[in-house]
Amino acid sequence: MKTRLISTLFVFFTSVSLLLADAKIKFTTNTHDFGTIQEKDGDVTAKFEFTNTGDSPLLITRARRPADAPPPSIPRNRYAPARRARLS
Repeated sequence: MKTRLISTLFVFFTSVSLLLADAKIKFTTNTHDFGTIQEKDGDVTAKFEFTNTGDSPLLITRARRPADAPPPSIPRNRYAPARRARLS
């Protein structure tokens, strides 16, 4: 009976800790200044580095962009806690 109670409590607390876990994203910088760009220079891109500072995996499902910018490249990966990566 004690073993069953301990097992049940273990499952309960593990479930609660998973529910309370949260992914958080922190960017090294939120903006990029391209300076003056000439049309003859062609397309320009920027890369934004980030870290998952939370304690559960991070999944990026959407990124916003200015109306005149090309869609961002978003890999559909899960980023483990403390993992660093880039969006372009």
